[in-house]
Amino acid sequence: MILFFLLDPKAAFQASADGIFLWSHQILPALLPFSILSNLLMKSGLLSARRTARNGGNAAAFSLLSTEEWFVIFCGFLFGFPIGSKLSADLCENGLISKKRAQILCAFTNNLSPVFVSGFACSVQMKQSGWILPVFLMLYGPPLLIGLFLLAFDAVRHPKSRLPQPDKKAASGFQMDMQIIDAGILNGFETLIRLCGYIVMFSVCAGMLSQCRFLPASARLLLTGCTEVTNGIARLAQYPCGRKTACLIMMLFLSFGGLSGLAQTGSMIKRSGLSLAGYLKLKLCFVFCSMLSAACYVTLFMG
Repeated sequence: MILFFLLDPKAAFQASADGIFLWSHQILPALLPFSILSNLLMKSGLLSARRTARNGGNAAAFSLLSTEEWFVIFCGFLFGFPIGSKLSADLCENGLISKKRAQILCAFTNNLSPVFVSGFACSVQMKQSGWILPVFLMLYGPPLLIGLFLLAFDAVRHPKSRLPQPDKKAASGFQMDMQIIDAGILNGFETLIRLCGYIVMFSVCAGMLSQCRFLPASARLLLTGCTEVTNGIARLAQYPCGRKTACLIMMLFLSFGGLSGLAQTGSMIKRSGLSLAGYLKLKLCFVFCSMLSAACYVTLFMG
């Protein structure tokens, strides 16, 4: 990377600037307010208090998923990566769900945001607005169905796995003060600053790969997209290939999330003790299912 800055400073500077631009114009305004609010919900005990009230004071929920788990699923799929992994790790760290359930929850709720997929990927870069609904189904359908099945199966086999761990200090009721608000704000900024570092670092790596002229153009495209999704989608839009091939490659980039996404997830879950290897295994399973459904779609519905 140092040689890249020394030998091709213009390209290196542009790659770094692109990463900062992506973070400041898309990631920061979209995720910072929600990151702060999610911290306040978690630390104030509002979710736990609502669950206790709903169950009439009984900690055991009659549903297969707890209130906190539904909250992570809703926010993870709505707001996108890396909210799912962060909230799952927070639940595990605060003893609100078991480590096993947090591992499952982290993997299937940690996807790219619908706004990024429909706006940047399908409409702006690929200029295929008609792909939005099929891509949503292929990208979010497999992880959602498999993830819910795994959580429900775990709840049936191990009913107590949904309960808060007794040795953890979870809030017993709703409480809010300036200390909780300050901690939520600082935690939100810390999370987003860490994301900025990873985004810039992998944006520079993607820029390096794009300058490797000794590699075939197809190899540079695949390596770039599997390293950093935004750069990969932008280069795919300029790559000469058919609609079927473009759709399959785009689905690969979107479902995997890139090495940048993997590194960011590792940063989000490291304090909770969740396994990055376990996350990757489940993620690759979801990638395979999404790619299989994409192959069926392009074969049956694309002329």
